[in-house]
Amino acid sequence: MKAGKFLIPVFLSVLGIFSLCAVNIQSVKSQPSPNYIYIQSDGNIRTSDNVAVPIQRVGDLYTFNGNISSHSVVVQRSNIVVDGAGFTLQGTYWDTIGIDLSSRSNVTVRNLTIIGYDIYGIYLSKSSNNLIVENDLIADDIGIRILEHSNNNIISTNNITNCHNSGIAIEDASNNNIISANNITNCVNGIGIIASSNNELRNNRMNNMYNFGVYGTELAHFFNEVDDSNTVNGRLVYYLVNQSDVVINSYTFPDLGFLALVNCINMTAQNLKLTLNGQGALLAFTTNSSITSNTITKNYNGLELYSSSTIMIFGNNITNNNNGIQLGGSSRGNRLYTNNIKNNINGVGLIRSSGNTIYNNYFISNRNQVYDAHMGDTTITNSVNDWNLGYPKGGNYWNDYTGVDVKSGAGQDQPGDDGIGDTPYVIYENNQDNYPLLPYGSPPAIHVVSPENKTYTATEVSLIFFLSEPTPWIGYSLDGQANVTIIGNTTLSGLSYGLHSVTVHATDNDGMTGTSETIYFTAAQEQPQPFPLILIVSAAVIVLCVAAVVLGLVTYIRRKRKTTNN
Repeated sequence: MKAGKFLIPVFLSVLGIFSLCAVNIQSVKSQPSPNYIYIQSDGNIRTSDNVAVPIQRVGDLYTFNGNISSHSVVVQRSNIVVDGAGFTLQGTYWDTIGIDLSSRSNVTVRNLTIIGYDIYGIYLSKSSNNLIVENDLIADDIGIRILEHSNNNIISTNNITNCHNSGIAIEDASNNNIISANNITNCVNGIGIIASSNNELRNNRMNNMYNFGVYGTELAHFFNEVDDSNTVNGRLVYYLVNQSDVVINSYTFPDLGFLALVNCINMTAQNLKLTLNGQGALLAFTTNSSITSNTITKNYNGLELYSSSTIMIFGNNITNNNNGIQLGGSSRGNRLYTNNIKNNINGVGLIRSSGNTIYNNYFISNRNQVYDAHMGDTTITNSVNDWNLGYPKGGNYWNDYTGVDVKSGAGQDQPGDDGIGDTPYVIYENNQDNYPLLPYGSPPAIHVVSPENKTYTATEVSLIFFLSEPTPWIGYSLDGQANVTIIGNTTLSGLSYGLHSVTVHATDNDGMTGTSETIYFTAAQEQPQPFPLILIVSAAVIVLCVAAVVLGLVTYIRRKRKTTNN
């Protein structure tokens, strides 16, 4: 696979390089020269072909009086309004841009249909600032492109449809733009934000192949104001920034359609369906979090980590994405295990991300089981990761592994099979799985989440675990006793006080039985809390005060009686 296809998503690359090279493509087409309508800096209207066009100027207001075809509009004057009045500006395949607003400020474009342009419907670049694009209908290769430090613009209430690339692309340090109430449909990509900060997205509706994605190379690039008034395929966008200790599931975040965790810590995302976005889930500069038991399908990057560490990714079904799991920006110290990674272009993609542990996953029928950017560009540092947990825990299931299993042992030099291939699975330079699990007929991998190796002050403890594949039989053994058959997660009840052990077993459809690591834990009686000293002192003080009051009262009464008797 070519490096360009890996490094540059359809949306636009994480490095901010635009994925299309349409400008260069123009030179090989047999085509007439494009025609231009110039709204000149002096306010006059001029055309490159000297043809009159139906645009009426009244002061700084330019109003369409009819449809215009085979022309591009170049605005060379700031502080004006271009009102389409419901008419159409239509290009042909040799017309590259509908309206070029480069280097302009305080220009409004409204009420105009813009269709048929080869690259951009509306183009804002080179510090195009304080522009308003509203109530337009746009259907071009890219509807609206904002780049090169174009700031403080408002893009609102537009219908953008049938774009062959992106509906709205914001990139290259274009900051503080407001994107609101736009309807973007039937495009390859909906809205993409690339290396830009503090853009505000509100009430946008996206229904496209890849609806939404955010890319960058530093933390500030991921700081944008995106709330759940935005929707992807009718489901809500949740863009969480600077959060901690949050559990994200279908109950706590209902109807979730897109998830981003930016600069977050100790987050858990589970039991979600993440589909049809630039990233199914994005974790940027996030640590100590878990992504588990999710269905992640038909995204460009199914799960993307950027500069994120100590993330546990396990028990997910990751299928039919361009990159199943993408690790970039020196993401390290992450653990990927018991995931089903199937039918992706690249099962796992890596860009300068070493020191991760990847084991007990199913890699099945991915075009590239693993793809490192170094493979296509040797100037990019090779990523080196651990692809197994040693013997006998083993590595991963690779459906294209061609080795055999007739030996066993840590050196795979002892007689007898053990469900582990006798020779390593070579992944790429400096990376190999030394203990590949046989692709089929291997026992299921089991990961126990609860209980943990600690003390519980209870006689009931939850048994929660994840399997690497569906199995018709599951059971557990408590304290070495006979297996108890279960159908899923359960509760260990009636525990006596003291040390316990639990092991989970599962048998798959091939009759192979897997066994989890044995977990040791303690059930202890909750100790009564000592009465706080401050309460004891306070009670003593109160008693003494009451005694003093009573004594004083008795003394007073006695003296009063004595005085009366005298």
